[in-house]
Amino acid sequence: MPRSLTIGARSLLGRLSGAALVACLAAVTITVASGCGGTRSAGADATAAPRDGGTVAARVDGVDVTRADVDAILAEARLEGRALERSQALDQAVRRVLIRRAAARAGVTVDAAAVQAGLSAISERRGGEAALTAALKTAGLTRDQLKAAVAAGLLEGGLADAKFPGLRAGDAAAKSFYRRNAAVLFTTAAEVRLGKITMPGELIAEKVAARLAAGATFGPTARRFSMDPETRFEGGLLGWVAVITLPPEVRAALAGLRAGDVTEPVRSSGRWHLFKLFARRPAVVTPFAEAAAPIRRELTRRRRAAALDDWLVRARERATVEVLP
Repeated sequence: MPRSLTIGARSLLGRLSGAALVACLAAVTITVASGCGGTRSAGADATAAPRDGGTVAARVDGVDVTRADVDAILAEARLEGRALERSQALDQAVRRVLIRRAAARAGVTVDAAAVQAGLSAISERRGGEAALTAALKTAGLTRDQLKAAVAAGLLEGGLADAKFPGLRAGDAAAKSFYRRNAAVLFTTAAEVRLGKITMPGELIAEKVAARLAAGATFGPTARRFSMDPETRFEGGLLGWVAVITLPPEVRAALAGLRAGDVTEPVRSSGRWHLFKLFARRPAVVTPFAEAAAPIRRELTRRRRAAALDDWLVRARERATVEVLP
């Protein structure tokens, strides 16, 4: 009897931690490159292939791949901002059939709670349900198709875990990854909380600077004199900004300032500005002890995914794949 493995919500959260690692341990990513288009009835197995009765594009050992399946994969690519040829989408659709069949033999399934958790993560990453709805409409992807894509992505990961449980990343690999990527993935950049008053010329900038030096309050002064429509009515408040993202001339003007200080007039992007430093946050490096577990999970996931890719190449060679005109 095959070993049964159900990918649940708790397992999904572990997978998301690995994906978040790649995105600087912050943004959750769900890979939808292995989903399946179409719809399914409520209460059905979350990994089941939705069928829509569309025109058949290919057959894999007698299992139909419809043009609608291929269209859904193309829509998933558009949602992710990727360019995909139709032939590539067809190859992915064939791959999905092989994955579903292998997962069924291995007893690997995905429960509905895990799929819902994945959908919620995508919604959060997109900035909320309204933003996700708009993105789906632009991409030409339905909610049901996205749900099927999330389920299929989880199913692929579960199949990789079931087939290659012995492939694991240890501390040595994790430490090597950490050393190579510490500056990018495990360091939160130094930040400053700033206010800004933007003016058209140096003379008025100097007059406003003198007014502030004489005791004028920054917020009301920004509302009166700033020509920046995005910050003017917020009293010039920019909020927290990563220092590394500021233009060199602005970084130089802020160097050595203490909280509450205002810069001298700074010329940047063709305008003159005064910046008020409200507070600083130093750069923070996540220690290896905290990063080790998610790094090991992510590296293990990559190794198993690569092994599954190799296995699927051989599985396709053994299968009878008929591409229809």
